[in-house]
Amino acid sequence: MSIGASISVVAFGAILSFATHVHSPGFNVAAVGAVLMAVGVAALVMQLAALARQRELTAVTATRGNAPVLVRPNEAVVDATPTDDIGDGGQG
Repeated sequence: MSIGASISVVAFGAILSFATHVHSPGFNVAAVGAVLMAVGVAALVMQLAALARQRELTAVTATRGNAPVLVRPNEAVVDATPTDDIGDGGQG
């Protein structure tokens, strides 16, 4: 579950818990809202922990002069050298 989905689940649970006044036998809407809020908060905490761990694993600290600099590697390197051997070279 993403961060946005977790926040949405928490918001929907809060709406069910605090903004609805439905009473039915055998089904408590406020309890369902509380469960949804708890699940959303737990998912949000797990997602943030996973992102922090990922950030920790992909960060490299280098020094520039006397100050440490945080360097993050790029995901993809694209060769920007133009080539003319693709198709007819743009001539129609």
